[in-house]
This record gives sequence, structure tokens and C-alpha cells, in this order.
Amino acid sequence: MAPKHKHEPPPPPPEDVNPFGIFVTITIPDATVVLDLPADAPQDPASHRKTHITLNLPGCHTPWASPPTAPSEGNVYHYTVVKHFRRTGGQDGLSQLMNGTVAVTINDSVTNAVLASATIDQMWGFAIGQNTWSADGQDLTPLEEVPAGVPKALSARLSFMSIELHERQLPPGADAAALAAAPPPESELPPLLPYSFVTPEFAETGNMVELVVTDISPVPSQLQTANDLAGGKVTVAAAVKLPGSGPTVVVHLPLAGGQAVVPALRREQMTAEACTELQYHLEDGQPLLVEVARYVAVEHFSDPAWEAYHAMAPATAAFRSLLAAGATSNAAEALPLTMFTTADGAKSYIPPYTPPPGKSKPIEEPPPPGTCFWEKIGARLSISFRLARPIIPPWQPPPPPPRSLLEMIPPRDLTPKPPPATAADDFKAKVRKVARALAEEYKSLLPPPGSLDGSGEGGGAEARHKALVFELNRSGKYAQMRDSLKASVVALVREKYRKSGSMSPNEMALLYNDLYGTLLAAMHSALNDMIDTAAARPREPLPEPVPDKQRLGQLLELAAQAEALGDVSRAEALHQRRLLARTNAQVWYEYGTYCLRRGSRGRAEQCFREALSLEPTHRPSLLALLGCSVAEGRATDPAYLEAAEAAAHRLMEVSGQPTLEQWAIMALVYKAYGDARRNELNSCEQEMSRLEQEATAAAAAAGTLGVNTPRQLDPVTGEEVPVLGEMQARAFITLATSLLKTISLPSEALLALELAAGLRHWPSASVESHREAKLISALAETALGQGAQAAEALLAPGGPMIQLMRAGGATAWRSKLLTAKLYRAQGAIEEAIRFYQEYLDEARQQGLLAQVELQVWLELAGCYMARGQQRYAADVYLLGAAAAPRCAVLWRGAGECFALEGDLPSADMCLTEANVLDPEDPRAWGWLALVALKEGRQEDAEKALSFGLRCGLDDVGVLSKIADEYKATGQLRDQQRVLQELANKLQPQSFPLRAALARCLAAQHMGPEAAREVAAARELAVSEEEMAEVAEIEEALRGMAS
Repeated sequence: MAPKHKHEPPPPPPEDVNPFGIFVTITIPDATVVLDLPADAPQDPASHRKTHITLNLPGCHTPWASPPTAPSEGNVYHYTVVKHFRRTGGQDGLSQLMNGTVAVTINDSVTNAVLASATIDQMWGFAIGQNTWSADGQDLTPLEEVPAGVPKALSARLSFMSIELHERQLPPGADAAALAAAPPPESELPPLLPYSFVTPEFAETGNMVELVVTDISPVPSQLQTANDLAGGKVTVAAAVKLPGSGPTVVVHLPLAGGQAVVPALRREQMTAEACTELQYHLEDGQPLLVEVARYVAVEHFSDPAWEAYHAMAPATAAFRSLLAAGATSNAAEALPLTMFTTADGAKSYIPPYTPPPGKSKPIEEPPPPGTCFWEKIGARLSISFRLARPIIPPWQPPPPPPRSLLEMIPPRDLTPKPPPATAADDFKAKVRKVARALAEEYKSLLPPPGSLDGSGEGGGAEARHKALVFELNRSGKYAQMRDSLKASVVALVREKYRKSGSMSPNEMALLYNDLYGTLLAAMHSALNDMIDTAAARPREPLPEPVPDKQRLGQLLELAAQAEALGDVSRAEALHQRRLLARTNAQVWYEYGTYCLRRGSRGRAEQCFREALSLEPTHRPSLLALLGCSVAEGRATDPAYLEAAEAAAHRLMEVSGQPTLEQWAIMALVYKAYGDARRNELNSCEQEMSRLEQEATAAAAAAGTLGVNTPRQLDPVTGEEVPVLGEMQARAFITLATSLLKTISLPSEALLALELAAGLRHWPSASVESHREAKLISALAETALGQGAQAAEALLAPGGPMIQLMRAGGATAWRSKLLTAKLYRAQGAIEEAIRFYQEYLDEARQQGLLAQVELQVWLELAGCYMARGQQRYAADVYLLGAAAAPRCAVLWRGAGECFALEGDLPSADMCLTEANVLDPEDPRAWGWLALVALKEGRQEDAEKALSFGLRCGLDDVGVLSKIADEYKATGQLRDQQRVLQELANKLQPQSFPLRAALARCLAAQHMGPEAAREVAAARELAVSEEEMAEVAEIEEALRGMAS
């Protein structure tokens, strides 16, 4: 073979020609290079000098070079490159690529001298599942120094460049070695397909961390001495161990010229779990350290001074910048290096020193214990770090709903519309016009002010009248006024009588009288309106049959009392009366909440929509509609959640400055969607965390941080800092309370508590927050109607109720009430009374009796009534009435108990008070009638009973007692009337009532009527005793007939 010329280009490097496997494909469609060549010497051989482009990837032993290219016109070089580099797979192959770069150079083809170069550091994206990188307009940097005789590059530019990962899989059953030795033609190969080193799950959630050491100086002099002895095989390593399952990132720095070669970097992959652990580690204020150590990579040298070169530098403050939303990088400059110690709980994660096997000699003398060469010379470390993705993504507000709430529920125009114009209105308008014209004419005839009218008393007015009539007839104005009214009269006839001008004289005669009266009334109305307006005496508007604000409040209170008693029909009737105020949004909202308590969610939703159509900014209705929509969406159709989302956004708009509570409401909606809206839920929680941090920082700066705010020690500073998450937890607990107590949606309240329990810092929340959440959870479970099983679990020894009551505080007090209710539901009256009394005793001690709910008084009194202790029940009612003197139900309850005990004066007083507070309560009238009868006040009893029946008295018990009292006093006719009311209207299927009515009629010798009632009683009789009673009454009737 002929020897090679020294100026010939080197042979191309050997290539891996196996067409199957993993490939890194580099594509450069067009690269342009301009050399510094003399433009006036086109024949110079140098003007035809060839160049080529080279590519060098991690794992290449020699760079790949393109064929030499001659310049085009203008001494400009163009290249087109598409090159596939085969690489190994697995974690090693990925690590090599993600930590490497692509070197692109333009070389002189004769001398292989580099004319321009660029380093592309973009393959780190392969670590997170990206398999393509591309960029437009990549410039290469021309070299200033080139060999003699080689022209310099003026410019070099890649118009476009891409780096892609591909894979060509081996055909099934093919021999890999045979195909690698003799690859088939390109046309027969299967296509290259996109490839990723990582799984789809990691590509979506994984991350990559990069640690760069930018400086470490000064360097102990012993390091360079040891490096010279080891032949340059001494390195300095800097490492950071990320918490939990996170990687240990180790950067190895070679030494040269007594300094560490910087910058140097290292990249490692991070799982989603490792990112979360890093976030929590930083949020908790836990320290992060950078470790530094020396390594000798020569087997015949040992390193007795390894501990002296093992140092650390704190980097917590720099890494905490990653907690900012969207943050991915930061740098720490001049961190002081100190001796590594485990005194503060630090643990070393850098690769430990391992002595070489066999005989070895120390590379330097061992220093005294406790020596740190880095600390001794005041060395400092500078680093930077970067994540491929932020551990806390940039905050994105939740997207607006597909349809806004204002589109779903358009606001209603409450402006009163003018009544439609009629012919009568047109006639009145023309009458007013004629009247004003007459007034102007008459005014012109009046004498000037201050002058005397010499025509005598009354003569001036008569003369002016004659002059006015003369002038109107002379000028033709009278005819004009008359004709102007004709069209209106004709239109009125057509409108009112449906007649036209073609009527016969007889038909017209029939209309004249009525038409004359109509026109005269319209004229008087128009003239009177003019007079009232001129005199500034507007007519009083007719009173509207709509309750005023005070009456609305009274009706609401009475409806709540009826609801507490279980009188659903009266509660519904009172709410319907309130709905006469149809333009009042609050009235519709309150009726909607009543419907929710009754279990009519669809009807309630209609009420809330009506309220929002009247007042689009009504916040209680917005929250209630949101809660109903969430409940319907979870239970029936997810489409309802769109209305909930729209209501949540509307709440944000109405508030102007959203608070933690409103973001909690938004989070509830996205929680109801499930995993489909997880990103939006994360956005809500992220914003809540930011708001809490701002509020906590502001309170701490102003010194207004609550005494009960939970605190923890900062591990870095050692100072007490507030625990994050408390305000977020309270927001969710407040929302749960509103959903349960105000809107009666226990399932959604539990969902809000689930959000609170899922908070990052929920375990660190205050004890009171945990107790409150437990209590609300217990109330919600009870409200869901899980029956005796739920009560048994809650009341079990060591169960939730026992724990809450033992804890003390306001939660313990409220827990006693729930415990009493649970025992009452189980039928354990004695235990229920005990806990009710304890609850009321604490309320009395704390001055909170006025806050005790009506239901509590009624339930405790009911427990005493169940034991037959009417006097104790009366005392409970009176205690409640003292706390709420405007509550008619409590006064009536006390009166009933006194009446049953025989204390008629006390009963009359209490029932009278109840009657004054609620004159339409039929039971109060009924008991007043009974008391009056027992006291011998027949007239008062008749009036009270009459009013009670008129108000709808349907209490069988009190009516039966009244009937018995009439019987006892011999008033059979009155007894008959009451029994007929009971037997015919209230309980027509009651045998005892039919039998009593038959006896009453028989006692009055009303045989036919008594016989009819006996026949009805026979049809209702089912037992032998009842049949015997019927036979006895029939025998008495037969005896009466004979």
C-alpha cells in the first residue's frame, strides 16, 4: 500500500454497523460556514479548500466526520447531515447520554484543524422521557488560533439541529449476530421508531436533578502533591444526598495546576416520590448538606488522611428556593467548608473510603485527629443545581367553567313594567292636553297682578267665562279640541265594546249611557291626577299583601318552631306565606334550606336558583346551590358538577379577593370530580398554602399570631415557627360545618373533612382542629341515618364520643349534646337525660343558655314526659323560655305539662303567653279551651275551641280530653260536636271514637244517628271486646226504641 501523504485527512473512525438497537439520530439539514478567504484571488488553490463537519457523542472513541465538502459560490460551505449513532440501552446507556454533550466542529479537511465548534448540552431530556430536542439557528464559535496556512472561519451556523432517540427492533426469530455481520440493505430494514429510556409513567411524573460545582477554592496544597504522586488519579468529590428515596448526586473534580477543574456536573433521575420527599423535607425546614471528600484511585496508595478531607457545607437555604411555585434552579456561592461531623444527626452518604487490597503505602502522613484541611485554609464551595421539572409546579388558576353561572341562571329584571297603553289611557292623555290648553287660554284673560276688576263681585269671572267661550268658538280651537277627542272615543268603543262606526242607531243607543259614564269617569280621573300633582298630594299606594321585614322574621321563627316539633304541614304553610315576598332572595334561600332538611334536594335547588336570579351576588345561595350540585353530581349525574364549578367561580368573582374558605369550596368541587380534575385540585391547595404563608408571615410580623397557633422548632435556626396547614385545615372544617348545619348535606361535609385530613400538615394541626373534625364527622355520620349501628360505634367504650368528652374545651361540651341524642335514639332515656343535663349545666355556667337550640329543650322535656315526670318537663320548658322568651313553643309546652299536672292557673298563664306570641297556633287554643273547661269558664272555652278549629286544630289527644271534659260536665251536645270533628275528619277509622260518638248520641236519644254510628263501629271492630261493645250499644238502642 502506498504511504499516506501527511496532508491527507485521517481515515474515518470504525463504525458499529449493526442496524438494530437504540440509536441517537442527529439531523442537521443545513450548516453554513464562511471562511476568511481573499475575494480577489479566485484561482488560488486555497479557495478550493475542503472542510467537513464532525460530531462527537458520549461513547464515541473517535468523532464521526462527514465527507469533505468544497465551497460553493462565494466561498460558502454547506452541509447536510443525518447520522444514526448506535448506543447501548439500560440505565448505563441513559446515564452516559444524560451526563454527556454533543460536540459539533467544523474542520479543515486537509489538516483536520478545528475552525469552529459548539457544544450541545441537551440530552438530559432523555432522563425524563423526552426523545426529541431541536433548535433553530445554532451558531458555532470560530477559533481564533488555527495552524499556519489554514484560513479562519468568519462564521458558522447550523440553521436547524435535532437530536432524537430511535429504536429498530430485531425481527422475531432473527439471528442478531448474523444480521450484525451482514446487515440487509437499507430498503429492507424496518423503520426507526421513537424510543424512550423510561416508562410512560416516569415520563409523566419523573424528574432529573443536576448538581454543578462552579468553584472550590482554595485547595489544600497537599492535594496537588498527592495527585502528582498518584499520577493524576486523585479527585475531589462533592455530593448531595436528596432525602428519602432521592439519589445521591456525586460530582468528581479532577485536579490540575493545584486547582480543581471546574465547572463539573452530574445528573441523576428522581422519582415522583423522591420529589415529594424533597418538598416535604424542605417545608419541614430539615437541613441539606453538601459533602466534600478526596479519593485516590491508585491501588498501591492508601489514604490515611481521608477524614481530614471529608468536609461539609450547609445548602438548606439555597435549596429552599425550590419551594417557590415553578422554581427549578438556584445557586449557592461561597459556602464555608467545615469538618464533617455527626453531632447534629448528620449522616454521610458520600461513597466511604475503602483501603486498597494488599500492601500499600500512605499517600501522605496521617494528620492529627480532628483536622480538616478545608476548614483550616478557609476553603469555600460554590454550587448550582437545577431540576428538570419544579417540585411545586407554577400555579395555574383553575380554568373557567364551560358556562358561567350568569349564563345558567340569567338575572331577572325586577324593574316594574309599565302597563300596556289602552284607548282609555290615550283618551285621558288628550283630556289632560285639552285641560292644559284651556288653562292657558283662561290665564290669558286674567287681569295683570295687582290690578282691580271693576265689573263688580263675581262679574269679572262671568265676563271672563263669556270671553273664553267666545274666543274658543271664534278661533276654532274648540272645534279642534273636540275633534282631537273623537279618534280616542272611537278607539275606546272598538276596544271595550268590540263595535265599529257602522252600528245602527238602536245599537248606538244601547251604548250611549255606558259610554258616557266611562268617558266621564276617565275625564274625572285625568283631571284629578292633574290636580293632585299640582297640589303635590300624590295618592297613597294600595298596601300590598306582602309581609314586611319584621313579619318575615316572625314567620321564619314560627316555621322553625313548627319544624322542631315535627309539625311539617304548619312549617310548610308558614314558609309559603313568606314566599309572598317573591322578590326577596333571602326568603327563597331560607325556604330552600328548609327543603334540604326535609330531604327535597331538587326543590331546594330550584329555590336557590330562584334566589340567584333575583340577586346574583347572594353568597349563601351560591354556596347552597354548589352543595346541592355536588351532591347530585356524586349521587346521580356528574353533569351537575358543572353547575357546582360555575357557582364556585361565581363565589370567587363576588368576593373580589378570594379567601382560604373560598378556595376550600373550589377544592371541594374538584375533589368531587375525582382524578379527572386532580390538577385543578392541586392548584386550589397550592393557592391555599400560599395564602396561609402570607397570612402567617403578616401576623408574625405584626405580633398578632394567636396564642393557640401550633408551633414547631426550625431545625436550622432553632427558633419557634408557626406550623403550616392549620389555617387550611380550619377552612375545610368551617366549610364542613356550613355544609352540615346550614345546608344539611352530611356526605359533602365528610368530603370536606377528607380534604382536611389529606393536607400535608394535617398531623401537625392543632388539637382543637382534630377534635372539631372528629365531632363534625360524628354529627355527619349520625345525620346520614346509619341508625343504631353508627350510634353503637360512636358510644363504644373508648370510642369517639368518650375521647371527645374527656378532651375538654368547647368540643367536649358539644360532644355531650351529641352523646345525649345518640342515647335518646337508642331508647336509653336515663343516659340521655344525664348528658342533656350536663350539657345545659355547662351552658348555664358559661352564660350560653341563649345559644342552646330549641331542639335540645324539646328533646329533654320529651324524655321527662316519656317517664311521666310532667313537672320536670315543665321546669325544662320554663328554663328554655327564660333563655328564649319569644319562643311560643316552649311556653305552650310548659302550659301542657302544668295542665296534665292539674296546675290550672300556671297552665293558663303559660298557654296565654304562647297564644300571644303565636295567635295562629291551634294547639295553644285547644289547650286553653281544655283549661277553661276545667276551671268552669264555658264561654272562654267555646271561644278558644272555635278559634282552634278555625286554625286547623288536629291534635287528637287534646280534642279527646275536651270531649271527656264535656261529658263529665254533662254537656252532651258539645261533646257530640267534638267527637264528630274527631271521628269524621281526623280519625275516621278509629273504633273507640265511633263507639264514643254512638254512646253520646244515644244518651241524647238520637236513635237514628246513633244507629248509623253503631253500624260504622261494627265495620271497624276487629276484636271480641270491640264486638261485645257494639252489641251492648245496640242493645241499649233497642231498649230506648221500645
